[in-house]
Amino acid sequence: MGARNENTGWAKKVPALEHDGKVKGESLDLLEYIDDNFKGPSLFPQADLKKEAAKSLLTYTDELNKAAFGTLRNKDATKEDCVEIIGPALDYLENAFGSFTEEGPYFLGEISGVDFAYAPFIERYNILLPEFFDYDLFEGRPKLHKWFEAMNTLTAYTNTKAKSKDLVDRYKKMLV
Repeated sequence: MGARNENTGWAKKVPALEHDGKVKGESLDLLEYIDDNFKGPSLFPQADLKKEAAKSLLTYTDELNKAAFGTLRNKDATKEDCVEIIGPALDYLENAFGSFTEEGPYFLGEISGVDFAYAPFIERYNILLPEFFDYDLFEGRPKLHKWFEAMNTLTAYTNTKAKSKDLVDRYKKMLV
């Protein structure tokens, strides 16, 4: 389900948002749009060092998803492919926690839009990679695992989670 777009009908991307006559359909664009157009605490840090880290991490979502979805779509992929292709992308995230972990378990120490950008992807990979490849994405990545556990204590996130069985069934149909 997407938001209605006057010119093209329904947006083909999920999630999508229509607000003040504008349609946004990319997750990262939506985070920035919500931060700029709605009241509440900012989703992004104001300090320069954290702002730079946030930008870098948000940009990296494409690399992680290319590695993971590329492997998932490859009918001949194996657990070893996960280790070689997805592993380095997850290691990058594990190492990204180094600068701010004294402040908290989140990417920038405190909860931010970066955490909400990664949560649905890591959630899916945590369900799908063990199911299809017997690959534990948290093995050897204690900071990433601690972050994911912290995310799972947030109602704002847990209320949006997919049901594991539904997700696996959907991907089995998509990948056949």
